[in-house]
Amino acid sequence: MEYQTKNLLKRLSYYLLALCVIALIIWGIIAGVKSSELTVPVPLASVVTNDDWQKGNQQAAVTVVEYSDFQCPACAAFDPILTQLISQYGDRVLFVYRDFPLREKHQNAEAAAEAAEAAGMQNKFWEMHNILFATQDTWGTLADPQPTFQSYATGIGLNVDQFIIDSKSVNARDQVEADYRSGLAAGIDGTPTFFLQGVKIANPKGYAEFAALLDQALAK
Repeated sequence: MEYQTKNLLKRLSYYLLALCVIALIIWGIIAGVKSSELTVPVPLASVVTNDDWQKGNQQAAVTVVEYSDFQCPACAAFDPILTQLISQYGDRVLFVYRDFPLREKHQNAEAAAEAAEAAGMQNKFWEMHNILFATQDTWGTLADPQPTFQSYATGIGLNVDQFIIDSKSVNARDQVEADYRSGLAAGIDGTPTFFLQGVKIANPKGYAEFAALLDQALAK
């Protein structure tokens, strides 16, 4: 009887050991999958087309796509860096701007994006883009930013009556929405977000780090 009990206990210990080994193997597989998921590059959800706002060389082998919000302080902080990069790399890199207004956080971001789109209908997108970032603190908290946007339109030489119509148009709204949805499809949840060669990158810490990334891409 004692012998049988010892045999039973031994078999149970083997079973428990086997179960522990199996559990460890399964845990390792799950952990490996999770780890690999974290390292999978996040791709750009929609290709660059002529409908995108572009600066630089359209034939360039390297492309940077920025998803941005005109009312986002971090986006405004990156704007001078991008201006410098465009000046230095504009003949070798294509820079693309897409709207991603954070509607829940920034009350006037969508209206600003539509104002820039309206300016673009008169071939002055980048001029409006620059003013909006430079004066972000002026219009960001206004209850109604439209009169301010209209004054910017006057300053950059737009037909203001047409600008007012275009900024409220379906075309402007649809363009902003198309950019926004393509950002959501790429898993974007904040701004600015950059894609280099179609793959999301961590935001560089400054001009030198961003330039180094471009140099690496150009060297490939």
